[in-house]
Amino acid sequence: MGTLTGKLEKAKNLISNYEKDLKDFKKTNPEITNKNIMIIRIREGELCIYGEDFYYNPMLYKDLGFSMPKELEAVKGQTTISKEQLSKINSDIILVQFMASENKGFPNALKDLKNDTLWKNIPAVAKDNVFYNVVDGGYQGGTYLSKEVMLKALNQKVFK
Repeated sequence: MGTLTGKLEKAKNLISNYEKDLKDFKKTNPEITNKNIMIIRIREGELCIYGEDFYYNPMLYKDLGFSMPKELEAVKGQTTISKEQLSKINSDIILVQFMASENKGFPNALKDLKNDTLWKNIPAVAKDNVFYNVVDGGYQGGTYLSKEVMLKALNQKVFK
C-alpha cells in the first residue's frame, strides 16, 4: 500500500513499529507460547471459528506465537460450530467478537451465549478467560491498523 500511495517510507516505519511492538509484547508475556487461544465471531447468530490463515489468526499464531488449539488444525476459512463442538476445543483464552450489524436477526445472540449453561462450563469461560469485543468488529485482522489495535487490546484488556 505504501508503494501504491507514494508513502513507502511511512509504510516501512509502520511495519518496523509493529515488529517492535510484537517483540515487546512477547518479551513482556513469554507464557503466550504455552497458551492456546482462539477467536470466535458471532455472525447471523452462529458461532464462527477460523483456520490458521484467516481473520486474526495469522497474527495470533504466527506473529505472536500463541499456540493454536489442535482442534482448529483442520479448519479452513470461516466455519460455523455448535456450542457442543466448541466445548470440546481446548483453549486457555477465548476472544469473542460480536457486531449488531452482522446479527440483525439475532440481536440477543451474545447475551444468549453468555447465559447459556454449556458456554458457562467451557473451561476458559469458567476461569474468566473469555474476552468480548476486545476490538471493534469492523477491524478484519489483516491490516496494519487491525493488528496494532488488537495488540494494544491484548496488552490492555487480556494481559493487563
